[in-house]
Amino acid sequence: MFKLYPTSILDVFVIQPNRNTDPRGDLYELFNERVFPLNTKFDIKQVTYSTSKRGTIRGFHVQPGMSKVMMVLKGHAILSTVDIRPSSPSYKQIVNVPINAKNELKMVYAPDWAARGFIALEDDTTILYFQDGTFNRELSVGFNWASPEVEIKPWVYSGIDPHDYVISDKDKVLPMFSDFENPFARAIV
Repeated sequence: MFKLYPTSILDVFVIQPNRNTDPRGDLYELFNERVFPLNTKFDIKQVTYSTSKRGTIRGFHVQPGMSKVMMVLKGHAILSTVDIRPSSPSYKQIVNVPINAKNELKMVYAPDWAARGFIALEDDTTILYFQDGTFNRELSVGFNWASPEVEIKPWVYSGIDPHDYVISDKDKVLPMFSDFENPFARAIV
């Protein structure tokens, strides 16, 4: 069974899988559609695996129609989710979930209307993503992590010098939040 922890953004959850331990080690059930603890259907269509150096920032990205469950398999990261629905009471709010794989196994569920990003706090941080859609470059959009409209204080106070951040060329040129093409700005969600 899973433990489900609500966050300050409705429908964004921290999920803790049940741990079964015996003399051989640990066993975790990460996904079971019959008992997945959300009031939503989540059909896995793609599984993605990333490794990152300390100081790597990925995001913020969003793709309509693709929700994600993210988990840290190795290392330490802050997984962050931003509500980008202008009609939502939690518009522009951010949930930051620090996860250290050495002492906890947690996952973060983020619906398709939530922008996602993270900062790796250790070398070789490994993130596994379960996605209920497949990546589509034409639908995927994002905004710059340094957008002043979305305060990401845990990243800034992570102890990593901003000069040491590792950011892809694609993410470096993402627009600020106020300028990005928000796919939910025109829709009533």
